[in-house]
Amino acid sequence: MLGYSFSDYRNKGIHAFDGMVVRSARRTALCNNLQARLFPFGKFTFFEGSELCEWSQALEPEKGFFESDCHYQDGTKIFSKGFIHPELNIYAIQKTFYNVKHSNTFTYDVKLCGYNAEISQYMNILYVEKREGVCCIGFKMYGMDVFTGEIHFFVDKEYTIQPTDNGARISFEASNEEKVTFYYYLEDDFEGVDFRHALKEYKQKIDELCYCGLLKECEKHFGNFYSLGYVKTADETLNSIYKTSLYSVKSNCTKYSIAVGFNNGSWDGRYFAFDEYTSYLGLLGANRLELAKRVPLYRLNKCLDTAIRRASDCHRNPETEDMARFHWETGENDNFELAPDGNWLDHVFHIPLVGIGAFHYFEYSGDMDFLKECYKMIRACSKFITKH
Repeated sequence: MLGYSFSDYRNKGIHAFDGMVVRSARRTALCNNLQARLFPFGKFTFFEGSELCEWSQALEPEKGFFESDCHYQDGTKIFSKGFIHPELNIYAIQKTFYNVKHSNTFTYDVKLCGYNAEISQYMNILYVEKREGVCCIGFKMYGMDVFTGEIHFFVDKEYTIQPTDNGARISFEASNEEKVTFYYYLEDDFEGVDFRHALKEYKQKIDELCYCGLLKECEKHFGNFYSLGYVKTADETLNSIYKTSLYSVKSNCTKYSIAVGFNNGSWDGRYFAFDEYTSYLGLLGANRLELAKRVPLYRLNKCLDTAIRRASDCHRNPETEDMARFHWETGENDNFELAPDGNWLDHVFHIPLVGIGAFHYFEYSGDMDFLKECYKMIRACSKFITKH
């Protein structure tokens, strides 16, 4: 995620807009106060060789890419443009070097590390090697699920790699006005995925399309997303906020629902029925029905059975069997409560929103078949809140 301040850039040596933390939806163990936090899949640290003195950054939400312009004390300027492919686990960034007085050596660190020691202890680097021109970092994660995978990283020119304690260092030379492109992609065997086969397909895609082709796919994807409808006012600032908000909600949509966020916070990657309802209404109002539908489907297919069991007594009598009490914080599979102890565990106001949200989808889409599918959930929510 792009959540670094200028002081972070200076203190951590994160230059040329590469303070990006690659996040994962895989969860740590439900122990040691981790409460199923997300694993961060590392970060990039780019070093130019001198101190950063000025920088700017911008997001192009309608095209899905970001840009940065960094000026260094030795006069070097580096312009960066990057994106994450909307459908594949590929991150690409292209840098253009200016005012480089002679061929200069630059370094790029790929670090697989947690944001604290507790999480790092559940992450193992198995090997770092250069294979067919690609830097490969093998890893194993010990969380709510144990899974193995690889991070692949390469530059479109000659480079060297050096293993580090928690990743690898890439070194390369660049001259004035030269463009250098970096590709980072990863996969693991979670849910039975053949990660080696998937990584080969990613590499074939990169070789076939290269940076410009991948960028065109990204721009087309986001162009189609924004063409579904928009609001335009006389206030350009308000228009910019609207576009960025759409981008933000889309970025926080997973294949399950809308996460609170993916920052290094206590709630990262969690699903709150109350919070997701707010973003859900935004998607409905913006005519992004395909994304919005994930929210009631997640509650129906992943959470409802657990919610009914929680609201029913051990004898499953007629007065309780159709009630639904949803957890306060949930993960990809709602098997148990992810929230720590606190008075929020007594909250019930999120429960009617689950039922109301499903009905709202019908109001916006007119999908009667979906309403019939959700009727059991709507009724169970209504029954619980009526009796409590």
